[in-house]
Amino acid sequence: MKKKYLAAFAAAVAVFAAGCVYLYGSTKSAEQKSVLKGTVCAEELVQAGMKVRTGAVLVRVRSVTGSSIAAARADRDGTVHRVLVQPGDTVVPQQTVVILEE
Repeated sequence: MKKKYLAAFAAAVAVFAAGCVYLYGSTKSAEQKSVLKGTVCAEELVQAGMKVRTGAVLVRVRSVTGSSIAAARADRDGTVHRVLVQPGDTVVPQQTVVILEE
């Protein structure tokens, strides 16, 4: 009798684990992070609803020389769901700046 309960419990755990992998592994949004520290420029700042391709500049920051440098690029094709920064904001490396949807 214990073997039947143990087998049923093991099967339930396996189904639960497979469901978690499916739900968390198939996310349709992706956080795009800054790789540089700086002040966000209006130049080439994406807007919600824009379609972007892999490698597209999402956010630029002002460098110490006054020129602008790409601080975040799209790591996949998608549509900009949300822009979390605006011109004048200071960003740091690994800060989420844009959320893309597939």
